[in-house]
Amino acid sequence: MAKFKFPQNPNADRQNPFEGEDGANPFGDDTASASDAERSAASEQNPYSTAEVESIQPYQPGDYETFLPNRGGLVWWLGLTGLCIQLLAIMVAIIAIVAVGDFLEGIAYGLPGQLIGLALSIPAWIMGQSDVKAIAAGAMEEAGRRATRWGLWLGIVGTLLAAGQLFFYFGLLIFEEFYA
Repeated sequence: MAKFKFPQNPNADRQNPFEGEDGANPFGDDTASASDAERSAASEQNPYSTAEVESIQPYQPGDYETFLPNRGGLVWWLGLTGLCIQLLAIMVAIIAIVAVGDFLEGIAYGLPGQLIGLALSIPAWIMGQSDVKAIAAGAMEEAGRRATRWGLWLGIVGTLLAAGQLFFYFGLLIFEEFYA
């Protein structure tokens, strides 16, 4: 039992939770004086005692990364390539419409480029957005922040440009069908 210096202390007659009936700490390890047989018997009785060193090995991670790798260059290249293909598809469609003279045949020349550009711009937008969030959260390396942001914006512009072109083409197609 713990004895306190001042008898008026409300904790004067309180039991110490770290002393057992024999005065020893039931949660502590008394491995210096105990033999292996006594230790194994004591560990079977006391669920709070530590395990034997040979029985349980703690997990020790080997090679691991604390951060996700930087994908800024990939996002930037996807966004830039998608936007450039979109602009090239616009020029091809305009030249084809002027050269052929027919709107529907001109669209046929520009449409594959628009779809390819859209297929590159949408992943740049999605990957860029998730990477910017991961960098802000501290889960991704800080080195690719600038390239990721540029790639994100290029992907957004490329996607919106492709969507605008497709709406324009289909709007002209509907207009030509019903009003021409």
